[in-house]
Amino acid sequence: MEKTAAAPPFWTLSLQDLLAELRCDDDGLSSAQANQRTQQYGPNADRTVRVKGVMRAILGRLLEPLSLILLGAGVVSVATGD
Repeated sequence: MEKTAAAPPFWTLSLQDLLAELRCDDDGLSSAQANQRTQQYGPNADRTVRVKGVMRAILGRLLEPLSLILLGAGVVSVATGD
């Protein structure tokens, strides 16, 4: 089995070598190239955004530590009549 050499870091390449590796020119990608690469590789995003429902947002706020402390203090206050 033959080992392949690791590619050098991109910042060590000359501009022309980097553009050749990225298959673009110094003006950037055309709209057609950008659309083709988006279809091939997916959107340039870290992760998809999930939409939270109202009840999930409220429950998330109520389960925070400070909210739990305040709710507990409220329950104790109601139970003791203070």
